[in-house]
Parts: sequence; C-alpha cells; structure tokens
Amino acid sequence: MLKLYSNIKRYRTENGMSQSELAAKVGYADKTMISRIENGLVDLPQSKIEEFAKVFGIEPGVLMGWSDPLQPLREQILQDQLNLFQYEGDNEVYINEMQSRLSFDTELYRRLSEKQEKEEIEQTENEDFNDEMKKAFELYQLYEKADPNVKAAIDTLLKATQ
Repeated sequence: MLKLYSNIKRYRTENGMSQSELAAKVGYADKTMISRIENGLVDLPQSKIEEFAKVFGIEPGVLMGWSDPLQPLREQILQDQLNLFQYEGDNEVYINEMQSRLSFDTELYRRLSEKQEKEEIEQTENEDFNDEMKKAFELYQLYEKADPNVKAAIDTLLKATQ
C-alpha cells in the first residue's frame, strides 16, 4: 500500500479527527470514502492530495512520504550552528541564547526522529498484519463459496493438521 494512504490515516488520528470529520473537511459526503482511501482502494487526484495536506497543515510531499517532515528543523539547527560559528562578537547574552536554542532544537530533533522511526516500524508491522488479514478473509470467502465436497476435503485436511 502506498505510504500516502497510511499517512492520511496517521495524520487523521494524530489530529484527533474522525473519518466523518475529515470527509467533511475535504469535501466528501461521508466517511465511507475516507475508509476506502485509508485502505488503499482509491486513487487520489493531485487536487485531493493537496486538500488533505492543507487540512493536516503539512506539505503534500510529506503526506506522500516523499519528504522528511523534520527537514525544516534540521535546516534551522544547521543555520544556527553556522551563525554561532561565524559570530565574531563578544555578546555573551547572544551566545548563551544561541547555545540554549541549539541545545533545545537538537534535543527536540532527536526525540521527534526517534518517534518517527518508531511510528514507521509500527506502520510497517500494521500493514503486514492487515495484508495477512485480507488474504485470510479472501480465502475464507472462497471456502464459503466452495463446493460441499471441496469444503469437506478442506475440513478433513484442517483436522489432520491439528
């Protein structure tokens, strides 16, 4: 499943929105379409991806999984380090404020990147589980539609493996 669909669900839940609330914000009649999108059953046009991103307050590339949401913070840290390194004055207040800001931003970046990594691992595990459940459900549907003789043979095989 594309990262886009799981990201839509992730950002929806992080923002405390129900599927119905999100549907209303992006112009769908009800939550059914959001459910289908989150399950990867719908291809979204660029305009809808942009609407979702706007609702979540992120860039479309982040929603698509193409860009790193921590990139602006990383760039700010590098710029502050450069400013401090190039500073030639002796204003201790400025130096202390910049060092405090750098310490805070660096710690924030560390915590956010750890959280992001943990979420990505959980997301992968959830996607794998969901894929296995879909396969199991499809097999069960085939079993339910099968000829009675085939069902009896399957039941016999299942009992033999227990």
